[in-house]
Amino acid sequence: MNERLEVALVCDAILGETPVWDPVDEVLYWVDIVGKVVHRYDPSNGTDASFNAGASVGCVALASEGLIFAAGNRIIQSDIAGAPRLVCNEIFSGRRVRFNDGRVDPYGRFYVGTMDLSEREPLGALYCLSSDGVLRTVLDSLVVSNGLDFSDDGSVLYHIDSPTRSVKSYAVDVADGRLSRPRTVFEIPESLGEPDGLVIDAQGYLWISMWGGGKVIRFDSRGEILQSVALPVSQPTGITFGGAALDELYVCSARDGLDAEQLAREPLAGSVFRIQLLAVGRPTHVFGICSLS
Repeated sequence: MNERLEVALVCDAILGETPVWDPVDEVLYWVDIVGKVVHRYDPSNGTDASFNAGASVGCVALASEGLIFAAGNRIIQSDIAGAPRLVCNEIFSGRRVRFNDGRVDPYGRFYVGTMDLSEREPLGALYCLSSDGVLRTVLDSLVVSNGLDFSDDGSVLYHIDSPTRSVKSYAVDVADGRLSRPRTVFEIPESLGEPDGLVIDAQGYLWISMWGGGKVIRFDSRGEILQSVALPVSQPTGITFGGAALDELYVCSARDGLDAEQLAREPLAGSVFRIQLLAVGRPTHVFGICSLS
């Protein structure tokens, strides 16, 4: 096999999610959604600092000055310690939904989704926040808006609404981030688990974590499996490339929903894993900074 699995950080996150690599400081940011915490893991010394987001926190991303994260029903820009700088209030109302996965596109826009807490009704949406503060709803009627990533030029979004078991693509209007021309790229068999996190590598292949399936799988654009990496936990979640050479795949995981017997079988549930690969990822995009010339 062409990979090596390591436990990057032993911890007991309830619902670890959305890791993002900071190439400047060479640290990994990630969140515990249910724990309401944003983490900063430094692989050089194994330390993990954190701050309380004050509410359920769906995702975090890098911003031109500090961080941007979605917590409660707000999108917040902060310094790396969590002190708010700018706040976008009341993105949605009601208690039946919460924020979930998000990512910054090559034009510096922050896309973040929501999900139905019961994971049954199409109450979720996908929002796009531009650096000038304009917020748009770009998809609606989603059940669990989950993994997402963009083509190199930012013209195509790949997105997962987990219960549909489909990876869809959308054309992105590069001027304002609106989406059109939905297309099912491929569907994922139930036997593999439920698709959760998604990241695209430098060769254009899609890496998807399989909730309930205990693995991360590399797919081509037809849905053919190119590589599968088994994990010692059944519920892998958000994934991203990191490391100085971007040849390490970081994988978060969850304890949420596991009973005592399952937790006894999975003592590392909630930890963060690192997979050394031959595949290479792409640089992290930053909110407010266009990475395209």
